[in-house]
Formats: sequence, structure tokens, C-alpha cells
Amino acid sequence: MKNESKSWWHVFLSWQIMALCMFFSNIPVSYAQSPDKITVAGCVKDAAGDFLIGATVQVKGISGGTITDIDGNYILKDVPRTATLVFSYVGMQNKEVPVNGKSTINVTLLDDALQLEQVVVIGYGSVKKSDVTGSVTSVKTEALKEIPANSVEGLLQGRAAGLQVINSSQDPGAGATVRIRGGSSLRGSNAPLVVVDGFPLGDAGDLKQINPSDIVNMEILKDASASAIYGSRGANGVIMITTKRAKTGTTNITVRQQITLSQFDTKLDLWRDPVLMASLNNESRINGGLDPLYVGKVSSTGVYYPSVEELQTTWTTNTRWDDLVFRDTPVSNNTTATISSSNDRTVFNLSANFYTDNGMYIKDDYTKGGYNLSVDHNIYDNLSFASDLGHQL
Repeated sequence: MKNESKSWWHVFLSWQIMALCMFFSNIPVSYAQSPDKITVAGCVKDAAGDFLIGATVQVKGISGGTITDIDGNYILKDVPRTATLVFSYVGMQNKEVPVNGKSTINVTLLDDALQLEQVVVIGYGSVKKSDVTGSVTSVKTEALKEIPANSVEGLLQGRAAGLQVINSSQDPGAGATVRIRGGSSLRGSNAPLVVVDGFPLGDAGDLKQINPSDIVNMEILKDASASAIYGSRGANGVIMITTKRAKTGTTNITVRQQITLSQFDTKLDLWRDPVLMASLNNESRINGGLDPLYVGKVSSTGVYYPSVEELQTTWTTNTRWDDLVFRDTPVSNNTTATISSSNDRTVFNLSANFYTDNGMYIKDDYTKGGYNLSVDHNIYDNLSFASDLGHQL
């Protein structure tokens, strides 16, 4: 009897292991779309009725998004029914459209004459946008404030046509691959050059060193004429970042905290107790014209299969292993404190940042901290000194 009990114990243990494997093998697969979210599609045109290629479409207040194809069409999945879509295109006015549960939204964007007067930063200095012949996309302070992103890659995602931000991992703190107009080399690096306050920092892999809260604006240089000053280093495009500086005669102290909650849309219903599994197995075999297996007898293979009644008295508890693996509501916290001041000759800005991210998996945590100090000092009217010091913990 002891061997028989041991046999059916192994059978149920193997069923649990199989279910666990099935669950983890299905983690990368997308869940069914939540009833509160829909797929929105449509077309974007200009005032003349021409299709806009590469127009950006994103949900307001959420990083990421999509761009229109060669026919001006777009598809955006997992959009909340009560959300607002933001349509943008270089040289045109942004347009916000409430979804209100609609699955098709077509828009027409109008020219924005004011954008042509904006000042953009390129490798040669600051010029009016109307005077730039190269392809340049600007992301200004107002737009950055609307994006709840904890990384520079998150700020860039969906902000410019031809800019790809690919998350290579879902681990907390994992970096992303950034590409401007695809790759240009089979063996060399395809990452764009990052320039911070006029100083080349390196490729896009160094974006993790930058605190998003320190950024005033970003310029994305996408073609050779705009990035020629950087030579071969700018062959894959250039991301120019301008950080905060105090205005003359002012002192500011700012504390910003951003808290993000994550949650599964749907939990997979893979965890069944042995009593239910045995009952379903018997039912399945009967429907298939076979004898039920769990009837308290030894099978032809010599394995003892207990009856459903035996299992009800033996197996009184069941463990949902996903509850032991995943957190219910992971929390990420991004806190930045900044102090800046200036007088007629000296401008300084000191910022400290502390970021924690609790992943979906228990004990899958990420912590990052650091500070950045920038000092600009005019020694004489024609001689100045600038210094940027930073450290990441």
C-alpha cells in the first residue's frame, strides 16, 4: 500500500510541475485584451488631404506609441476606452482626440507656423527651425512633463519618426536598444551618438547615466547634413540633450516624486487542485469513450490512481505557485531633488536622484541613485569655465 500511495503522489507531483512549466512558457505570450481596452486604427492626413508618413500617435500621459505607415494608416493596441490620443508631426500642430470607445479615428493635422520660429540645437549651435535644412526632431520641456518615464529611452519612445526604441528585456532597470532610421553597419555599432550640453558622451547605451528629470529638451539629428560636424561618430544619428540651468538672478529648489504601480491585466487560470484535475481527467476519458482513470485502481502500467473521493480527503490544500513567484502590485519610485542658483557670473545646478523599481517577480528589484553638479562661471567677458560632475551609485 505504501508503494501505491507513493506512485499516485508522483503522478500528481508531475502534473503540478507540468502546469508550472506551461505557465512560465506562456509568460512572453500576450494576454487577452482587457475589456476596458480596445484597438484603435485610422488615417492621418494634412489639410490638403495628403497622407502623412511617420506621424506619431500615442496615448496622452503614457510613454510609447506608434507611427503611421506609407499610406498614413496606424494601429494602436491596448488603448483605454476613456483615453485621449495625441497626434503629432514635424511642422504641424498637435491634435488631441478623446477615444470615447471608438475603434476608428481619422484626423487631419494643420500647419504650425510657430514651430518654424522655434530654436533648435544642432552640432553647429542654436538656429531657427525654419533655417534648418537637415532632418531634426525636437522634444521640448512641455512634452517631457507629460511623459511618465523613468528613463531617457522612455522619453524618446514614440517621439519621432524613424526613431526605434526596442526593449530587449523586461527586467527592472534594463536598458533599451535605440536606432535612428535603422542600422547602417553589419559588424559595427548602430547606436546613435549621445551629446550632452555639447559634449559627446558616447553611444545610446550611456543614456542610463542621465537622470530624465535633469533634461530640458532633446534634439534628434537624423541625417548627414544635421550631424556632419561629428563625422563618422554621427553616422547613426545624434541625440542632443540639453540639461537644466538656473536663470540669472534666481534660486530654485525643486523636489519631484513619481510613483508607478504595475499590475497584471489577467492572471492565467492554470492552477487546479488535484481533485479538480482528477475529475476533469475522468470526464475527458468518458467523453472520449475510455474508462475513467481515477477510480482507486492500479492501471495496466502498474500505477495506482486514487479515486476522486480519496483525493478529497488526502489533498485538502492547494498552492498557487504564481502567488509565490509574482507580486500583486509592484511599485516603482523615482525621486529627484534639485537646487539651482545664479548671479551675474556663476550658474550652478545640483540634482540628486534615487530610483527603485520592484519587478513583477518577487526579489527582482532594481535600485539606482546618483547626483549631478554643473557649474558655469564667466571669468572674463570673453573667457568662461564650465564643469559637469556626476556619479551613479
